Amino acid sequence: MKNNDKIESASPYILPSLPYADNVLVPVISANTIGFHYGKHHKGYVDNLNKLNSRNGVCEPDVGENHHRDSRQSRQTAIFNNAAQTWNHTF
Repeated sequence: MKNNDKIESASPYILPSLPYADNVLVPVISANTIGFHYGKHHKGYVDNLNKLNSRNGVCEPDVGENHHRDSRQSRQTAIFNNAAQTWNHTF
C-alpha cells in the first residue's frame, strides 16, 4: 500500500437477538445470569468493537514513527480481541 491509501472500517456490528427466552434454562441458569452475560458482557464486546472501529474509521498505513506504529498495533490487537470475543459469544 502507498502512504495515501486508506482502508475504511466495516459497518457497525449488531448484537444478535437470543434465539430463546432468557428464562428457558431455569433452574440450571437463571434469567438474571443470561441477562447479565448477554446484555452486558456480550453486548460490551460488540459495543467496544464498534467504538474501536469508529475511532479507526480510516486507517492510514504508517511508515514513520515507532510509537505511532505501536499505537496502531495496539488498536488492531484490541479490534481483533473484541471481534474474536463477539464471534465467540455469538457462536
